[in-house]
Amino acid sequence: MLRYFLENSGKTLSREQLLREVWAYNGTPFTRTVDVHVAILRQKLEDTPKRPAWIVTVQGFGYKFAA
Repeated sequence: MLRYFLENSGKTLSREQLLREVWAYNGTPFTRTVDVHVAILRQKLEDTPKRPAWIVTVQGFGYKFAA
């Protein structure tokens, strides 16, 4: 997931896109997989995970890796 964020730095990525590209999910599954993995990455990368600077939430859409 981190590699995919790095490869698409600055782009807003939907949860569905991340599920499809990172985990090869088909369809639109209702899962918290992306959110859980983003939280884990934030714990490892961010100085203050509750106020992320690197992996930013785009309300109603997904996430963006801000480089």
